[in-house]
Amino acid sequence: MEGNFIIAGYPGGKLVAVNGANGSLAWEGTVAVPRGATELERVADITSLPVMTSRATCAVAFQGRVACFDMSNGSTLWTRDLSSSKGLDIDDRNVFVTDEKGAVHALDLSSGASVWKQDQLAGRNPGRPRIVGEYVVVGDVEGYVHLLRKDDGSLAGRHRVDSSPILADPQKAGGDVVIQTRNGSIQAVGVQ
Repeated sequence: MEGNFIIAGYPGGKLVAVNGANGSLAWEGTVAVPRGATELERVADITSLPVMTSRATCAVAFQGRVACFDMSNGSTLWTRDLSSSKGLDIDDRNVFVTDEKGAVHALDLSSGASVWKQDQLAGRNPGRPRIVGEYVVVGDVEGYVHLLRKDDGSLAGRHRVDSSPILADPQKAGGDVVIQTRNGSIQAVGVQ
């Protein structure tokens, strides 16, 4: 919820804002349009949580694209072809998203232009990026947490929690990030 709006993503690539005070539809936007010859090719669902600032909300669809909308009226600010089932995070300047090939992208919040792309994690199946301080934090299937610098995407550090996949989204806890693995390990990793 941001301000008076409750934001929800739906199968078929739609994003809606509902007025939290009275339940009326404030606006609806299209993140991705299903296309393809088969049902499987036409999957364009919003598979992760939308992210918001006071001026914009952004979402990503599987087999679709990333889109950002004006919070006040739902008009499309920009769209970018990029598929993800992992999710995204946002700060006051950029949108951070992990694509289906394992690359982490930073996209300019106002235009959608590429700021940087970190593809050294391809093959490690990185999860949803989370912003903690000056870093973008992502976990992978080998139990590693990777710290990327927000300004240029360079690898700043790596820490192994255990040998099982990090399946849950990293959770912010002050200047730390809390990581949970499939084997049940829970660990706070300092990123300051």
